[in-house]
Amino acid sequence: GGFGGGGGRPGRQIRRGNDLKLELRVPFMDAALGSTVELSIPRQAACADCAGAGVRSGTGETVCPDCRGSGRVEQQRGPMRMALPCQRCGGAGRLPGDPCPRGQGSGLRREQEKIKVRIPAGIEDGNTVRVAGKGDAGANGGPAGDAYLVVRIEPHPLFRREGNDLLCDVPIGLATAGLGGTARVPTLEGETTINVPAG
Repeated sequence: GGFGGGGGRPGRQIRRGNDLKLELRVPFMDAALGSTVELSIPRQAACADCAGAGVRSGTGETVCPDCRGSGRVEQQRGPMRMALPCQRCGGAGRLPGDPCPRGQGSGLRREQEKIKVRIPAGIEDGNTVRVAGKGDAGANGGPAGDAYLVVRIEPHPLFRREGNDLLCDVPIGLATAGLGGTARVPTLEGETTINVPAG
């Protein structure tokens, strides 16, 4: 970050927003086949009243009276005169207008934002999906952070997963187990018939 510029408030450091880490519970079939889910995430967003500047609308910048706009003040220390960054304006030379009452001049406000997230097919429990730019908004006009969603897959009444394999228990009769035959089994796409070898 730097000081001033980039649409931020003068004398205030521009910083990237915080990343968010959230847990996302996903139904088993959505994780297996892939899906798009909509969810609300709590984040800090740029204040609509002041467009994220943190300054009350209609109150503009003023020249800093301590440094008269130079951003530096001279101090006498013994025989030496030194120019130091102005403490009042942080070296910007200008002071912002009145702080926006929402967010106490930070330019940010807390909100619940609805977003759509694509869950790729075959995602595993504990994998993370990154949503760029949906973390907290940056301070003083800085870029937003990212949202990281840790996927938690809900159990399924029939299927369980081991790596890339999908397992389920299928009951068959004693005669079919001994002599062979066919059995109906569920799959992700619906029921199908398999051959059961004798023995």
